[in-house]
Amino acid sequence: MYDEIWIDLLERVKTPVPPLPDMNDPDVFKWNFEFQNWKYGLWFTNHVMNCFKSLRKEIYDRLEREQDYWDGNVDKLYELI
Repeated sequence: MYDEIWIDLLERVKTPVPPLPDMNDPDVFKWNFEFQNWKYGLWFTNHVMNCFKSLRKEIYDRLEREQDYWDGNVDKLYELI
């Protein structure tokens, strides 16, 4: 009986979804950007961050879409282009 209660309880417990990282924080952006783009040999600098943010804005403006969350992965920008 206790096993059934325990199993039922475990099935109902849900872990809350963690909040998305704040990509406006340069330290957070640096970690995510370098992690997601290591295969391209891309490294973080403030200039690189600003260039990609500008590119992203231009892409969304040309697509006439509202910008959504971007995790720093350049593959996602490539898909939009």
